[in-house]
Order: sequence, then structure tokens, then C-alpha cells
Amino acid sequence: MRLDLPRQSLFAQSAKRLFSFLVLTLFSLPVYAGSWQWNGKAGLNYDFISQDYYLRDIDTLGISDDSLAELKSYSDRIDEKGVNLRLELKRKGPTKMTLSNNVFFSDEKIRNQLNFRIEWGALRFTSDAEFKSYSNSDDFTIYDSRFQNSSRLGYALLKTDNWEAEISQEFEYTGYANHSASVYGYRQHESRLRLTRQLGDFSGLELALRYDQRDSYDSSLLDFSKGIAEIGLDYIGASKSIQSRIYFERKSYSWADSDDDYYFFGPYFDAAFSIAEQLELSPQLDLQYYKFDDQSIASFSHLRILSQLELNYRYDLLSTFSLGLARERFQASDAVYNEQDYQATKLLAGYENLTSRRFTFSLDSQFGWRNYSSNDSDFYTDHWFVNLDLLTDFNLTDRIRFSVIGGSSFEYHDDKEDDIFLYLLSGNLSYQFK
Repeated sequence: MRLDLPRQSLFAQSAKRLFSFLVLTLFSLPVYAGSWQWNGKAGLNYDFISQDYYLRDIDTLGISDDSLAELKSYSDRIDEKGVNLRLELKRKGPTKMTLSNNVFFSDEKIRNQLNFRIEWGALRFTSDAEFKSYSNSDDFTIYDSRFQNSSRLGYALLKTDNWEAEISQEFEYTGYANHSASVYGYRQHESRLRLTRQLGDFSGLELALRYDQRDSYDSSLLDFSKGIAEIGLDYIGASKSIQSRIYFERKSYSWADSDDDYYFFGPYFDAAFSIAEQLELSPQLDLQYYKFDDQSIASFSHLRILSQLELNYRYDLLSTFSLGLARERFQASDAVYNEQDYQATKLLAGYENLTSRRFTFSLDSQFGWRNYSSNDSDFYTDHWFVNLDLLTDFNLTDRIRFSVIGGSSFEYHDDKEDDIFLYLLSGNLSYQFK
């Protein structure tokens, strides 16, 4: 496939400019800023992702059994093996700097990540870049070589024992070697103001204002601007902790009569109160309200409320058994779009152990029932569901570490052809150079 030369040039130039900037910054700092130290890391990686699904009896696409089997062989399974290599350089002193590079080789892709951090007085600069190139495997024909960079420059306007104020400018760039209707590059600018009032060693009140603007290379229909205001409270005391947020967002696309312009309002409250020496009661409330300027079947105004109450037994400072109940409510603002309205009741159970030096373990589970308000829906039916999430690390030796991430989601409907089974398992074996 012939590359679009102007875009390919832009793709290559962005990567070269970032590398040149980091090298120039690295060697232009004064020698007296401190001394260098380095460490490395290498390991093996194995990822397995699989999804089982079923189609309805009537298939409007008319896919034959042979075609369906071929489609599933490409779309529902990823089996990837690879090698990780990592190098990190640090410089301590009045000017602190960290430069790290992580390379991942596999039978499906090559990924190179470059991360840069510098602290110089009131200035903070970070830059994270990634280059990813896929092989010619038929499984990945929808992907293409990509370069992505996210950089942030922050300046501390004020910093005292009780007050902090910072302004920052962030820039994000994503570019592809080839382009299509579903693969496009973009630039995004983010301007922020953050004001923090310290209330104690681990407590604070924060106000944040932010303005984003995205410009897409291939379609002005994807350009948007977004304004965000957020106020939050974090409090940690001897017998209780509180985390609360009030979030407001306005997003507008550049083209007129967009169905995706909306206002969003999202209060959030999460707390933990000690009721006995090792028992803790944890209530949580999460409200999400979307108000779209123009409604459609895909984007309509709605309210979603999640509430839950958990009882945690902490038999150790970092080890917890938890049991709880949760309720979820989804409701469209306009009755025209209420086919998706539902209520769900969940039983929650979990276990977490972070005390051992040899391993960490976390398991969360949900068992529940979802009931839809509309009885004549062709797409949504009442069902039982089970969700499991697993996260664990094993330190096999002082240098060798094995990590596992797992997740599954099962839905059980009256019509067995509507059942859904989704599961994910990812493992990582790494070696630490010291």
C-alpha cells in the first residue's frame, strides 16, 4: 500500500523532534546538577484474551457457518508472546531528572516507550512517547504503525505549607503512517489551573479548571472543545476517611447540529467509617447525568445512579475481607428512549492481601440481577450476571516477579442464545537487574 508522503513525513518528523529535544535537554543541563544512576529490567510476557459469543437465530447479515467460524478465529482470540527490555537513568540534585526506555518485542508487534521527567525549581516537565508497529498478521489488518506523545509543562504559582497553585499546559499528539476512515491522527491541547488547600497531612480541598481542544487531521467532524470544572475533598482521619467530588463538563463538537454535544454533571461520594476495632462500614454514591443538546437513539439524555454499602473486615492493616450490597438505576430523560431503562441489584464480595513480601492478591466479585423496564425490547432482556476481577503478583525471587491479571463477565438469559461469556487472562514474568 502506498503511503501518503506528506503525512508520513509529518509522522516521522514528530518522532525525530521529540528525540532531539530530549537529547538536547539531557546534555544541556549543568554537570553540577547531580550524579547519574541506572537500572535495568528484562522479562517474558504472555497475554491471552478470549471471548465467546452467540448470534440470534435471524442474522440480517446472512453470515454462513463457515464464514462465522472464520470470523471468530480472528476476532475473539489474541494469543501473544513477547520480551520486555527496560533501561532507566536517574539524576539527583537540585535538578532532578529521569529518563527511561521500555522496548517490547512480540510475534504480533514492536512497541517502544520513552519517558522523560524533570523538576527544576517551580517548573515540572514530563513527556511520554510511544512508537508501535504491528506485524503483517491478518489478525491486525485494522491497525497500523503509530507514534503517540503526551507532554506536560507545569509551573507552581504558589506553594506554602497550606496552599498550592499550579498552571499547566499539556499537548497530546497521535499520528499513523497510513490513514483510513476508522484510523486517524489528532492533536489535543489541554490548559489547566489547579488550586489546593491542605487540611492536614493526608487531607485537602482542591479546585481544578480545565479547557481542552482537539484537532483531527482527517475529519473536522471529530474536532471538539471541552470545559471542565471540578471540586474535591479528600479527608483521612483516625477513624474515618472521605473522598468526595463534584464534576461538571461541557463538550461541543465543531460541526453544527451535532448529536454528541452535551452537559455532564457527576457528584461522587465514597467514605469509610470505623464501627469496631477491625470492622469498617463503607457507603458509596455515584450520580451521572448527561444532558444532550439534540437527542438520538445513540446519544440521549439520561440519569445513572449507583449506590452501595460494604462491610470491611480488616484483620490486618493491608488485608481485608469485604461483603456488601449495591443498587444501580439507569433512566432516560425522554420516554422515547427508555428501552434501555433498568434496575440492578448486586451482591459484592472481595478479598485483598497486600501484607506479604512474597505476593499480593486482590479478588473482587459481583453477583446480581438486572431487570429492564421495557417488556417488548428486541435487544435487552432481564438476566443474571456474575463478574470476577483478579490481580496478583508473586515475587518468586528477589529478582524474578510473576504478575497475573484476570477478569470475567457472564450473563445468563432465559433465551440461552442471548448468554454472554467474556473472560481475560494476562500474565507477565519479569527479571530485575540490580
